[in-house]
Formats: sequence, structure tokens, C-alpha cells
Amino acid sequence: MNLNCHDCGDIDKLYRGCNGGGKLAFQYEGKAIDFCPVKLITTETKGYIMFYNWYKKNFLPMPGTIAQQPIKIMGAFDILESCEIEMAKKETHEMLR
Repeated sequence: MNLNCHDCGDIDKLYRGCNGGGKLAFQYEGKAIDFCPVKLITTETKGYIMFYNWYKKNFLPMPGTIAQQPIKIMGAFDILESCEIEMAKKETHEMLR
């Protein structure tokens, strides 16, 4: 699933519940939701995800060295990396079943 709603076709939007009432149930904090979880992501968080994707390709979001990057961005990268590791573990676990 992409973070850009414009990339979803009409059928995807219907099933994912772009406007609510989706055919697929997503889990959020242990509860089923009937709308696309991308709607829960703020513009600021999307920016951190974008910067994180560049960071993984060895580009820093701000000028300077790694030590000169804002602590808030580096903290967000730590969280995103942890999420990525957790998702990879879940995928591996699912494949091994």
C-alpha cells in the first residue's frame, strides 16, 4: 500500500474504504477499522517517512553530518526503523507458518 491516495484506483479505494465503509478490515491499535489507515498518517509523519526513505539511501535530510541532524528527525528514524524491523519479523513469521 502506498502513502499517496492518488495512486489507488477506484476499486482499491472502494475496498480500502477511502471514504469509509471499506470492504477490507484493517487493524489499528487492536481494533478493526473500515477505512484506509493512510488517513491516520499526518502530513508531518509523511514527511518523516519520506526523509527516512532517503536516509536509507545514504542521504541526510538536512545539511551537515549525521551529528548535525535535528534530534527529532533522528528519533523519528529510530522509530521508523523499529517498525520496519517488526514488520519484517511478522512477514517472516507468516511465511514460516
